[in-house]
Amino acid sequence: MATATQEQQPFARRTVILLIGIGLSAFVGGMIVMAFSDLFSPNSEARTSTFSISAIGHRAAADFLEDMGFDLITNRRNLERTGVEGATLVLAEPRPGAFSPERLESLAHFPTVVLILPKRSGIPDPLNPNRVIRAPVMPPIFVTSATRPFLDEVDLVSPTESPTWTSNHFAQLVPELPDLQLVQSADLTPLLQTEDGILIGAATLDAYTLIIVSDPDLIANHGLAEGDNAAIFAQLMDMVGGRTILWDETIHGFEISENVWRSAFEPPLLAITIAATLTLCILLLATTYRFGGAIRVPPVIEEGKRSLVETASTLMLAGDHNRELMRRYLANGLRRATRQLNAPRGDVAATNDWLERLAVARGLTEAQARVPRAVTEALANPNLSQARLVVLVRDFYDWRTEILDESE
Repeated sequence: MATATQEQQPFARRTVILLIGIGLSAFVGGMIVMAFSDLFSPNSEARTSTFSISAIGHRAAADFLEDMGFDLITNRRNLERTGVEGATLVLAEPRPGAFSPERLESLAHFPTVVLILPKRSGIPDPLNPNRVIRAPVMPPIFVTSATRPFLDEVDLVSPTESPTWTSNHFAQLVPELPDLQLVQSADLTPLLQTEDGILIGAATLDAYTLIIVSDPDLIANHGLAEGDNAAIFAQLMDMVGGRTILWDETIHGFEISENVWRSAFEPPLLAITIAATLTLCILLLATTYRFGGAIRVPPVIEEGKRSLVETASTLMLAGDHNRELMRRYLANGLRRATRQLNAPRGDVAATNDWLERLAVARGLTEAQARVPRAVTEALANPNLSQARLVVLVRDFYDWRTEILDESE
């Protein structure tokens, strides 16, 4: 009964427990993600992006442009596949190594590229990830690395005295920037500058116009409302032309993969992929052992006297009844031969004498003629060895085959 019940179950108890455990883990994980979804979103990261509401983020600048009537598009896909024509591209504080050859080639699709140089790296608060506890200034080599794909010589300047601003494009507008960061380059045409360097400069490249903003504090969440920073930023975007602005976030690692298989191994689908993979592995382990070599088909029992005798002998051998089996074979065989030969019955000695004379008359040797007598003596001796019985069975089979002219 236990075997039948076990065969009706599709999986073993351990497999069922593992499957239930994975299901519960996935459910609990989903509840955690839902409860703390704000911690897993880009907005919770203290980074220099339009998703960040931290002090160094650009969320305020994006909201400001939308309030000014600009059509702001936050890009998280390949720049060549944005489908936006004639937009102004904003590359705000790219991280080192963000400009691959493919990305540089895609910039030719935009008439104007606004490059805002990096300045600070944020250290987030462990208890509040969307807040920075410190924002130290980056080394100059990391800042100027963002300009190398575009300009040959760019030097970074950090004046210590209060600057005097000069500009033909931003008249009477004065930025307020702590730890001021300026650049010096012969390839840039100044739009807003001091005697020490350029805050906003322009350069005409082969396929587009490049605008460089040297200090990102001008648009950062903590600095946009200071001084005339917001007015300078709005006037700059009006100056470059066009009301559509494509703000690229792929330079900060927020690229959305267009490959569904790659997306399966990226958050938030990664957790689902892991749970599905574990479940599939357990199912395979639980079911694979059922497949193997072909099940042996039980041998077909042949009909007839020969099959019956062989089956009976096999059972007798399995039960360690070899000696009894041979005795019965000799007794039945001798009785059958005597009856077929019409030998006289009654006196066993007289019957054996008659069988010996008949055997000699039919051409058997004297040793073969004495086989019936040896069989009679063997049946009367219960202590006869098994080896002797084996020899006697063989001799009796030969005698019976010869005298009866049988093949079996």
